[in-house]
Amino acid sequence: MLAVIETFGEDLPPGCVNSCEEAWTVIDTLLSKYGDQYDVVERATRVIRAGLRFFGRSAAPVASSVLARMSIGFEATGFASYTWISGKIISNF
Repeated sequence: MLAVIETFGEDLPPGCVNSCEEAWTVIDTLLSKYGDQYDVVERATRVIRAGLRFFGRSAAPVASSVLARMSIGFEATGFASYTWISGKIISNF
């Protein structure tokens, strides 16, 4: 069903309220360890983009943390994916 509608809407079900923060913790850890590997960064930023669509406004609490990680990653590597996803986050919020 979620593949068709792509989101829960404005409010997540109570059991999913912390899902965005939990997912970001995993991605943040992955990028802190492997953020200098181009393929990992490409896939991780695609996952973040899908998460933005899926979680919608519920992703707002982690947006500043994501932007900070993207800034650190871009400074260290110069990979365009870091700036691309940053632009998507900024345009969403």
